[in-house]
Amino acid sequence: MFLLTKPSEQQIQRFLETERTLDFSYKEVGATHPNSFSPPKNFTHDHNRILIGEGQATFEKAKAAMKNWKAYALGWTNIHPNVQPEKNKTFCVEVNHFGFYSLSSLRIVYVVNEPKRFAYAIGTLPGHVEKGEERFMLEWLPDDSVYYDLFAFSKPQHPLVYLGYPAARHLQNRFARGSKIAMQDAIR
Repeated sequence: MFLLTKPSEQQIQRFLETERTLDFSYKEVGATHPNSFSPPKNFTHDHNRILIGEGQATFEKAKAAMKNWKAYALGWTNIHPNVQPEKNKTFCVEVNHFGFYSLSSLRIVYVVNEPKRFAYAIGTLPGHVEKGEERFMLEWLPDDSVYYDLFAFSKPQHPLVYLGYPAARHLQNRFARGSKIAMQDAIR
């Protein structure tokens, strides 16, 4: 949903109520799961990974940051409502870009909570401007390094995204760069 002005709380609530009962907008739900990774070939793939530190303290701080959506703390994105990542929770992201706003509906696909790995994926609903899935993951490796890893597969869903695909790709890349910086900042 594209808007010329910042959405009100009432607009956001109405949008979420409409989306809450809908199915995912793509059939490959769960394809980003780290234990059964099988991203579909007919989507654009984005993979970003960054070393954010070492040891258990870094892993725990980063995990808390991910649970509180710090990876989205970019100044031009907002999560509504600020839900904890739990399977099947529905929410939307508000994006301020190029002088207008968009609301895009999402649902938590899965959560992986292991001693040395934490991950969740968000999947698009029909009210999202694109379709696909994005996985946010932390890994604490045997060499004590901690990595933040983003993987997404997507393609346009809204006609304006088809028409402005280079701008959409720019925003996706901008989000990935900003998300990595936000996670580094969150553990400092």
